[in-house]
Amino acid sequence: MSEATQIVLTAAVVAVILASVAAVVMMRRARRSEVPGRPVSAPEEVTITLEVAAGDAREPRVRRLVDQAADRIFRAMPSVQVVEVRSMTGALLGRPVRGGPAPREIAIPDFLHEPHVRRRTASIPEGGVEREGAGSVGAVMGRSAFAQGAVSRERAPIADRFDLPPEVNARLRQRDDAVELVRAILDEAGLAPSVDDDVVLVADRAIVVVPEAGFGTSASGLLNHAFVRFRASGARSGFVISLGFMDPTEVRRRELFEPALIHLGPEALQRMADAVALGADPLRFAQAPAFAMPAVAGGTERAPRRQAHGGEDR
Repeated sequence: MSEATQIVLTAAVVAVILASVAAVVMMRRARRSEVPGRPVSAPEEVTITLEVAAGDAREPRVRRLVDQAADRIFRAMPSVQVVEVRSMTGALLGRPVRGGPAPREIAIPDFLHEPHVRRRTASIPEGGVEREGAGSVGAVMGRSAFAQGAVSRERAPIADRFDLPPEVNARLRQRDDAVELVRAILDEAGLAPSVDDDVVLVADRAIVVVPEAGFGTSASGLLNHAFVRFRASGARSGFVISLGFMDPTEVRRRELFEPALIHLGPEALQRMADAVALGADPLRFAQAPAFAMPAVAGGTERAPRRQAHGGEDR
C-alpha cells in the first residue's frame, strides 16, 4: 500500500470519528432544548383520574379515596405539591396539597383501637353505656376498675366497624364475620364470589381472610395458614386480608417468595366498600385506590395538563 493511500485512509477514519462525536453532541443539545426557553424540572402538580364513574366530593367515601390516592402520589413523586383528583366523567373530586391541613377525621375500624372500654356513669340512663377513648385499659380506667365491675371489654361486630353502603349491609347474613363481609361486597359488585371456609374466590383470584391472633395462635402461624389455603385454592393471584397486626418485614419476605399473594390490612375492606358504593370494581381498590397514570403540570412555567392513562402499581 502506497504512502498516499495510507494518508487517505487515515483521513477518512478521522473524518468518521469526528462526524460521530459531532452527532452525539448535537443529540445531547437537542434533548436539553426540547422546550426552547423553558428549563426542565420535576413536576409540581399532577392530575389523576380515580376509576369511579361519579361521586359527590363531599361524601366521606370519596374523601377517603381522594386522600389515599393523593398520598400515594406524594410518596412516589417527592416534587409534587398538588394532586388534582377527578372522576372518570371528569368531575373534580379534590385537590389535596402536600403538607396541607391535617387529614379529616375518618372512621377508623374499632379493632385498631383495641381494647375497647365501656364505662357506666351516673349521667347515663339505666341500660345505657358510654364509650371511653382508645388506649390501654390501665391508662384509661386503671386495673382496679375491673375488680369493681365498672368496666367490660366488648367488641363491635366486624361489619359495624366499617362505613358500609346500605346495599352491602342488606346483603350481610352475619355481621360478625369478615369472610361474609368480603362476600357481600363482591356480590354487590356483581362478581359472583364463592366461599370455601375462609377463602373467597372470584374467577382465578382468591381472597384469604385472616382473623386477629389470639390465645394459642400467632400472626406468623395465621399467615402460614393463609399461604397454604391460597395454594390449595388453585388461584393464580390473591390477597390476604388480615384483621390483626402483620410484621412488615415478614410481609416483604413472604411477598418476595410468592409475589402473586399480596398482604393487606383491614383498611382494604373499607376501600373495597367505598369502591363498590361508587360503582367501581372493589378488587381494583383492595390494594390501593385505582387510578390512571398522572399527567404532569409542573416546572418553572406550568404546561397545560393532559391525561395519560395507566394502571396500578401491581
